[in-house]
Amino acid sequence: MKINETIRSRRKQLGLTQEEVANRLGVTATAVYKWESASCYPDIALLPALARLLGVDLNTLLCFQEDLTDEEIAGFANEAVEKMQRAGFAAGFALAMQRVREYPNCDRLLSMIGGILKGGLLMFAVPQEEQQPYREEIDRIYRRLLNSEDEDVRQSAYSMTISDCIAGERFEQAQQLLDELPKRRRIDVEELQATLCIAQKEYAKAREILEKKIYYTMNNQVMGCLLSLMDIAVREGKMEDAKRLADISSKGAEVFELWEYNRYSPYLQLAVVEQDKDCCFELLDKMFSLLGQDWKLADTLLYRDIPQKGEVTELSKLLFDNIFKTIRESGEADFLVQDERFEELERRFQKLE
Repeated sequence: MKINETIRSRRKQLGLTQEEVANRLGVTATAVYKWESASCYPDIALLPALARLLGVDLNTLLCFQEDLTDEEIAGFANEAVEKMQRAGFAAGFALAMQRVREYPNCDRLLSMIGGILKGGLLMFAVPQEEQQPYREEIDRIYRRLLNSEDEDVRQSAYSMTISDCIAGERFEQAQQLLDELPKRRRIDVEELQATLCIAQKEYAKAREILEKKIYYTMNNQVMGCLLSLMDIAVREGKMEDAKRLADISSKGAEVFELWEYNRYSPYLQLAVVEQDKDCCFELLDKMFSLLGQDWKLADTLLYRDIPQKGEVTELSKLLFDNIFKTIRESGEADFLVQDERFEELERRFQKLE
């Protein structure tokens, strides 16, 4: 990010107008406009005061640190996750925020860190009463990214913030953010890139692009929509529709070679709603058996060209830890907690940790 972009970005993040910045520094609003449009640069004597006003150090203001590469961002992200696994969520959170302070203008890093921290609260079963300060910091990250000049980062920040507003029943705020989003669909860059690769006979690269598109569309969008439709059907008392949607979701996971866990999770949700203990424990047992298996993208036809980072075994342990926590804390699943089979399943899980 160049110095003019840093000044403009930080000013907007702080909610300051060009005139307010000018008044605080003793210059004209025209001068600030010229800085931000790269027509000229601030006088060297103003730099310390400008940096303090914008809440950055001189190195950041003068852009001595270049943007991080995707590999560097992925490395920092993995570092934070590994820290959480070894020393707990709080330690991983502290490390992640240290990276944010070191690279405050790298929006792609902030977006990655925000996602990891948000997921970490769930996956590492942070007690509800301890989550508030973490959530406030994560919320600050995403609200800052709502003004990012990187469209992908900005769209992701809007998605996360809107989801949080809905979860917190801040419906008017969620609608306001939705209304700010452009209605026009963006060009499908991945599909065009794959087409170009095919034309250039770069088939391996084209396969990876298309496989990633199928995987993330199915795993993050289609399956999520099906589970939401199933939830709506349950809320409306249309249990036959809910069961059909569970069938479609399960078969979709099988046809599109997703992790086997996805075949059982919709049925488990329905079994909990119907308080069918035998069905719940049968499904939990099948899901538990997946802990000993390491699902590999390389073993599938649809995703074998996608590089796989980390092992599913570790992810599934975190997932099961969260399932046990949710069942214990959810009033809807008390009928399972009171059954001796639940304690037995927990004991089996603890032996694997």
